[in-house]
Amino acid sequence: MTSATENPVETLLKEAGFNLMPQGGGVMNYTKPCLDERDYVSIGYQGEHSNQIGDDPTEAAYIVGRYSHETDGYIQSGEAVDLKSALANCDILRIGGHVGDNQIECNTVTALVEVSSYAVKDNISLGTVSHPKGWFRNFAVFSSKIGGPNPLNGPLALNPDADLRQASEKDFDDFRVCSKGFFTDCTCY
Repeated sequence: MTSATENPVETLLKEAGFNLMPQGGGVMNYTKPCLDERDYVSIGYQGEHSNQIGDDPTEAAYIVGRYSHETDGYIQSGEAVDLKSALANCDILRIGGHVGDNQIECNTVTALVEVSSYAVKDNISLGTVSHPKGWFRNFAVFSSKIGGPNPLNGPLALNPDADLRQASEKDFDDFRVCSKGFFTDCTCY
């Protein structure tokens, strides 16, 4: 139970495992490590409140993204959503491959969640990551280089430490998969 002085937004973020990470210039984000621990997901507040994280979880003022600890890479959306949606989207963003050097801006959260699932596994297969209810993540193969898994054999179960990285439009070209329709509403740098 929260007291009258506790901020309900901060309480929800802390209960979900997020920690405060000051960004400088008065910007405050709450972050949580991704499964691979190379990246982290972040929830930031874009509202009009005087405090830095807001106090109304239903306000559509929270933005989400996934960022690299190792590079300047990121995948993010500027579309603001309510806190419940932001937390749910961060759970999805945490399961993808590390972002590496990719810099992808998505216009909508829907596009962000979709694009975040595109990954390259072991530098030999291009596909998409899903996390159905169950123990393992799955990897549906779009295309493989010689020696990689056959896309016709169905999705692969991924172990927790699978070598995955975020796919870019260039990866789609490299694997000879047309990227048309995959990166709509996004800008890749």
